[in-house]
Amino acid sequence: MRKNISLIFFIILCFLNLTGFSIKDNNKEITLIEAYEKLEQKAKEWNSDAKLNHMISVDHPSIVNAGDDGKRITWSGIFHSVSHKESIVLSIKNGEIRTLTTASEEIPEDQLIEKESILSILFNSDEALEVAKKKYGLQLGTQWAKGYNYTLYRYSPDKKNILCVYGEDLNGYFTKVSFNFDTKQCLFAERKVPYGGSIWNSKKLLIENVWVMGADFSPNYIKDNKMAIYCIENPLTPKSVFKLKISTDCGATWVDRLFDEGIIKIKFSDNYIFDKTLFIITPNNIYKLVEENLYCIKSFPGMIIADINKDDILILSNEMLSLQKDVNKSIFEIIDNKKLYFSKDKGEDFSRINIPSDILNVKIGPDNSIYACEAKELLQYKNDKWTNINQPLSSFYDYDVTYDKVIGIGYMEDKVAVYDILDSKWTMLTSPTIIEGICSYNNNVLFIGTNGIYAFNEEKNSLYKCNIDLPIPLNEIAYVFNINNEYYFISKYGSSWEII
Repeated sequence: MRKNISLIFFIILCFLNLTGFSIKDNNKEITLIEAYEKLEQKAKEWNSDAKLNHMISVDHPSIVNAGDDGKRITWSGIFHSVSHKESIVLSIKNGEIRTLTTASEEIPEDQLIEKESILSILFNSDEALEVAKKKYGLQLGTQWAKGYNYTLYRYSPDKKNILCVYGEDLNGYFTKVSFNFDTKQCLFAERKVPYGGSIWNSKKLLIENVWVMGADFSPNYIKDNKMAIYCIENPLTPKSVFKLKISTDCGATWVDRLFDEGIIKIKFSDNYIFDKTLFIITPNNIYKLVEENLYCIKSFPGMIIADINKDDILILSNEMLSLQKDVNKSIFEIIDNKKLYFSKDKGEDFSRINIPSDILNVKIGPDNSIYACEAKELLQYKNDKWTNINQPLSSFYDYDVTYDKVIGIGYMEDKVAVYDILDSKWTMLTSPTIIEGICSYNNNVLFIGTNGIYAFNEEKNSLYKCNIDLPIPLNEIAYVFNINNEYYFISKYGSSWEII
């Protein structure tokens, strides 16, 4: 039950972050302790033994310097009654207190903060902010949340009350400074920094300090040495930008092109040697880059998945709808509105294909066929009809399509399922490793296993281990390409907290 109130609290805070709590805004800012005193009085009216469990400032996205004096317009807190085994979430703005929700649950006494511990210390959000600024150069938040934000909670293992101040460091990374509320001691500061997301070949690092999200290689790569990646530069900072990077020397140097929106797919034309076309698909537009000229050839809202094969382009979009469920209570429900579009002429014209409601991960097959996941089922679209081709794995984690086969893997399974498109038959292959990812490029299918990189031998219908000197640890590889017997690796992207 403990998770329920936390989840509700999080959802409410997200809603308040977007709305700023109310349309009317007198901008009356108060400190954490001022907010606590008013909320605690209301909580006592609700239940006489109510004590604070957690308190947080609420973001106001339209006020960029909010909290720069240790005060915020809106605060929310969870108070708990041990005797009644119930919690209440309260919020205050401009002196007005609202009850956001109540829930039955049990919170141990040692996770609650005594009133005396807060009011007798004389340590407040404004003082904590001044220390954080002077000691760590904490800056106003501009990306994760606007301005400076604050939380107060009890860390039960050490029985300490912790006050945290949130902002950004000089590089724009999300930063948190933590204080022992009872002693005013600054415990530590930490920032959230990115790692991984680089691209390598078998010998060296080609690019780093970006988040590489995908790559493609010219069909004439062995002669023109041309490759492209799409990435985010300066990830996790307000300076983050989406970029397409193109290299004509196997990744030694790069030429950039900035995009206002993210990129979900790039693909060199199969006739690139003649038409010099690179397809670029963003969440709202399909572009082709012809040498240095960029053209938008089609727009669809909410594109989430794309596949390109020769002249065919397949788009799965999700134009999510907001439906009002209860007019009187202004309750809305967000529903999926997925649509599938297929072009057979390089994106000049698209036809819409009726789809099952919950398809995912669509891919183009031979002879204008289409494949799609639905839960753990694999569907084939051919001759204007969807058919379940009954994949044999107990789960269905990922798959790819070659010229005449569909190859699928299950989640944490040592089996690989191969569907022969011509014979309409499945074959189960026993793998010498647990397969964690499948990577296909130009009919070369590679698998990332727990103990190495494996390749699929289509003639023998079997897997064999590749003899590769990996430039990075195996568990850091997100994707691998085999281009003319040279391997390229994209490393996994993530973030971690580091002490500063």
